[in-house]
Amino acid sequence: RRHALDVYRAQITVTLLGGSVGVVGAAAMNAGGFVVVFLGVVGAGMVSIFRQHATITSRYTGLQTLHDFSRTIANDVDIERVLVTAMTDVVDVIAAGTAAVIVLDHGSFGAPGVLTVVDRRLKLTPFAHEAAAGEWRRLMTDDAMVRPVADLPSLVAASIGVDAGQIVSMRLGLRDDESVVFVATKSSTSVGTFDASTADQVGALVRQLSATLRNGLFVRQLDEASRRDDLTGLANRAEFIAQVEAAPVRAMSIAVIGLQGFDEVNETLGHEAGDTMIRATARELVWAFNDSAFAVARISGGTFGVALRAADSDLAIALVRAALGRFAKGSSAGSLRLDMRCRAGVVV
Repeated sequence: RRHALDVYRAQITVTLLGGSVGVVGAAAMNAGGFVVVFLGVVGAGMVSIFRQHATITSRYTGLQTLHDFSRTIANDVDIERVLVTAMTDVVDVIAAGTAAVIVLDHGSFGAPGVLTVVDRRLKLTPFAHEAAAGEWRRLMTDDAMVRPVADLPSLVAASIGVDAGQIVSMRLGLRDDESVVFVATKSSTSVGTFDASTADQVGALVRQLSATLRNGLFVRQLDEASRRDDLTGLANRAEFIAQVEAAPVRAMSIAVIGLQGFDEVNETLGHEAGDTMIRATARELVWAFNDSAFAVARISGGTFGVALRAADSDLAIALVRAALGRFAKGSSAGSLRLDMRCRAGVVV
């Protein structure tokens, strides 16, 4: 919409200029100098008024789009949907050619690379050269800034697929340990250029986007924490049930494994020793069932659940027995050796 408005404005401006010159020329052949000057001033005034009107209309359209964008994402915690909306809307707001998010650290958005929108979905393209992340980091600013592509390091320009035109970029304010940059591009053949008002619009959009993404990341962390056991990092009971129910195949075995001496250790040696037993058990179970289970969880206390890919009872029992043999050596809690023996039940 914004691009079409720019083209329309340019066409009307040329038409008015041509018409003004024509009127002045026709009048010059039949009128005195005063009339010629008057008509020229009127023509120039009409062009100036139209340009001002077109500029105000264009900025209003951009502000309206920003307002709609803010309302759309204000309470949205779906990070992918918010980013897709932002990168789509910014193209309309500032008549950009493309928009992307540059990920410079491993974190919320995966590995370092360039996030773009393809068929309303996010696509992460890793950097072709690791040095590109460092170049982007040097260009990162907390305020939106317009730059000619000609002034960009070659690795930066190559990472977003531009060789001429302009970019406007700004750091997304997410976490101190994670650097992410929002960038929009405009080719040299597009109508109009990025200017100070473009930077203002992008700055407003990125600040709103940053606040929304922070909320989304916080909700994601809460969701992940609600599905994990704090002590071991394994899935908790609710997540284990969800993983079993969501399994692509129903042919499986469920093993429930319990530490025999857990309650006694907790009561006599304290919770610190009990926690040591739980963490050691979790590590051993993950290692023992690494290739044969699709879910390992702490169900409660000293009880663990394992969802095995084995649908044969004999095979499932053999796998569990082999795993329990790993606990015969026990575990250490300071100078003490803890009895790590377990009991297990298997259902197919």
